Amino acid sequence: MFRTLVMRGQRGSILWSGSNAAVLSQWTLTKDEQNQFTLSARIDRADTFRLRQLPLLFTAPRAARPAGLWCFPVLPKTLLVQGASLTAALGPPEGR
Repeated sequence: MFRTLVMRGQRGSILWSGSNAAVLSQWTLTKDEQNQFTLSARIDRADTFRLRQLPLLFTAPRAARPAGLWCFPVLPKTLLVQGASLTAALGPPEGR
């Protein structure tokens, strides 16, 4: 597979229990050589209560065929919101 990877998108969400905890307008996901995934994103809307709950899931549309969603679990205690910016460490992608 890839040693490093950078993915970018214009739409995404942080979900808690199937509902939006945050709606993202731009995001960048990186995978480093140690297989650590990191999300950096711009927040359009956020629910601070839902963002403090567990488990959280980062999702973004996947255009490849078959179309679907990228889904990555947000690792506990790694989500940081500063103004309209969000960063988090993610676990490996889940199949959806």
